[in-house]
Amino acid sequence: TPLVLSGDIAHSTNVYPPSVVQSFADEGIEIVTIPRGYGPALLFNHQNDLWAVKEVRQATALVIDRDQNAFLTNGLGASGTIYMAGVLDTAAPALLPADVLDELDRYEFDTERAAGLMEAAGYSLNGDGIWADADGNTASATWIYPQEVADFAGATQDAAEQLNTFGFDIELQGLPWQEVPARIREGDFDMTVWSWGLGSPFAERHFWNPLKRWQTDLAPDQPGLGIDFMVEVDGETVDLIELIDGTTVGLDLEAQRVAAGEVALILNDLMLYVPLNEIISAEPFNTSLIT
Repeated sequence: TPLVLSGDIAHSTNVYPPSVVQSFADEGIEIVTIPRGYGPALLFNHQNDLWAVKEVRQATALVIDRDQNAFLTNGLGASGTIYMAGVLDTAAPALLPADVLDELDRYEFDTERAAGLMEAAGYSLNGDGIWADADGNTASATWIYPQEVADFAGATQDAAEQLNTFGFDIELQGLPWQEVPARIREGDFDMTVWSWGLGSPFAERHFWNPLKRWQTDLAPDQPGLGIDFMVEVDGETVDLIELIDGTTVGLDLEAQRVAAGEVALILNDLMLYVPLNEIISAEPFNTSLIT
């Protein structure tokens, strides 16, 4: 930041907090927005009984205002996720069929719908305003996050506050950033934040992150996200990983879109993770040095 402000650097691709971007603009440094090809996602440990229930995961997506979350992630350098399909919004129209885009549940902010899902999952609000099941177990979890990573930390703090306003009981635990990936790999977490999507022309690479990245690509003794990838679709059990791998088979682009659309609809329904927003770099260009 000081090197940009002093004019010693002509261009920087770092992700800056909104206040820093504003300080660049105040100094007359031009800001250019560039898609980065990823964003922060709320990742669940599916071995946790709370997150093993699809309706509960869906409810979390409904009670986080993703536009607000985007602003508190990276100011104007982020946009709330629209399609919720495992493919970045900027790539979804090219990689998925138009009819699939229309069919996707966009999980627009809706606390009433979320409350209905929690009740369907056997939860009700207790005297403290916290969702609890019939045995009195509250919807409680600890969310670990990399405390030095400004965008992921901002997304986490805002999302957790919104979840708690709805009636979850989420406790935050900031850790040195190097510890968080290790905890994810070992399955030693309740919930966390890391990236989703990928700047790629292939849908498979978007789906890879975070599902395969944090589970199937790990060592055999590392549980990662703890997801059961054998899922039921239209009354049949299918291997979600095989479907993901199949989205790049052959050279027929339309066939690839159809295959990717099938995966997108499954992810959209299961909500295995919540893609909070997509980061767009707000990058400083010092036009006294570069045009």
